Amino acid sequence: MNELKLAELERKYGKRRAMRMMQEFLEKEFGMSPAFYTADQSRVGRIENTLGALQLPLGVVGPVNIRGEFETECYLPMVTTESCLVASCQRGAKWFFEADGIAVEVKNLGITRASVLKCASAAGARSVAKFLEENLEKLKELAESTSAHLHIKEIEIKMDEAYLHIKLTADTEEAMGMNMITIAMKKILTEFILSKVPLAVTLIAESSNYCSDKKPSTVVAEHGRGRYVRALGYIPGWLLKRLGVSVADLQELVKAKFGSGSKLAGSIGVNAHHANMVAAFYAATGQDLAHTVEGSLGITKIEPERDGVFVTVELPAVLVGTIGGGTKLPQIQELYKMMRIKPGVENSANELAARLGALVLCGETSLLIALAKAELADSHERLRS
Repeated sequence: MNELKLAELERKYGKRRAMRMMQEFLEKEFGMSPAFYTADQSRVGRIENTLGALQLPLGVVGPVNIRGEFETECYLPMVTTESCLVASCQRGAKWFFEADGIAVEVKNLGITRASVLKCASAAGARSVAKFLEENLEKLKELAESTSAHLHIKEIEIKMDEAYLHIKLTADTEEAMGMNMITIAMKKILTEFILSKVPLAVTLIAESSNYCSDKKPSTVVAEHGRGRYVRALGYIPGWLLKRLGVSVADLQELVKAKFGSGSKLAGSIGVNAHHANMVAAFYAATGQDLAHTVEGSLGITKIEPERDGVFVTVELPAVLVGTIGGGTKLPQIQELYKMMRIKPGVENSANELAARLGALVLCGETSLLIALAKAELADSHERLRS
């Protein structure tokens, strides 16, 4: 083991045997017990230098009542090590279930990938941009030839001095689609842009930060990425009274926390803790956890209506799929059953995004009411006692 690099083990001995060898080495070298992370091959996915799989706490929230286009009554999984989070989401789900349920809207904006090229000069960049604009249909044709499940929605060309950023936006059906659109971008780069553009142009990076993948950015917050999700629920006056909070309490909280606190912090996302629910849901449903970054850029609103309040969450960049990646793992596949989603079938990715929107609304509402009642610290104190 000491004489071989980790990357060489799997090539030389195969994944299963290499995993056992690494476990034996770590047990001998560091006293690590393989019992805590040993897993059969079907449960470890397709990562490299495979050591095994961790068991993390899995909670469930429900029943959750979703109305409208995605109407269902289901249960939602959460993988998290944070105490009180699942209970908080459960309270929100209970309140909305008692009231009139949760209305959810989903728009498929498309996944994006941008590459950056360098021209000889700004004037050269303008000429190349003009040439590409005149050949958008050819670029689209090449990109879509890489997959029957990829449909180009937009090709955007942005200049920054001599740099040229080419951004593809595509509908990738039930897949999250990052790999698909990256392959499509490679195709148009190699078979058209780098070979047929009449002026000198150099590929600097297949991935430019203009995408903007796994990074907080104004372009994502304002224009969205993946799927836009909006979830709305009403908390009536009789329920607020039972909870011991008033409309005025919630209005003052929103004004101070979002209007003042977020402004002072220079926040892009204006919310209480969207990222908590996004991360827990992504982990439980086989998504790319790094996309929690975009998932945190949402907005929460509280608006008085009659004697109660409407609570709304807007998530501009939900990146989910029901095929590919971690969704293939058998333990993940089981969890889709409680959500009443059949992975891979038409509209299943929109259904999944809708479930996430509902979960974020439940958790966000629960925390805001706890804050309005000054109960946040109390719940965590009780766990320590």
